[in-house]
Amino acid sequence: MVFLINGASFVISGVLSMFMIYKCKNRKNEKITLKTFARDNISVIKFISN
Repeated sequence: MVFLINGASFVISGVLSMFMIYKCKNRKNEKITLKTFARDNISVIKFISN
């Protein structure tokens, strides 16, 4: 019975996720370059390591 409930919740979650709307808003309308990508990711890695 537990596996049936778990499977049903998985299927319902998959169906509901198809209806999600995600609007990507680029900060400051800047182009994403390798330099900005690296800068943002390095700051995240520094935050995680501290």
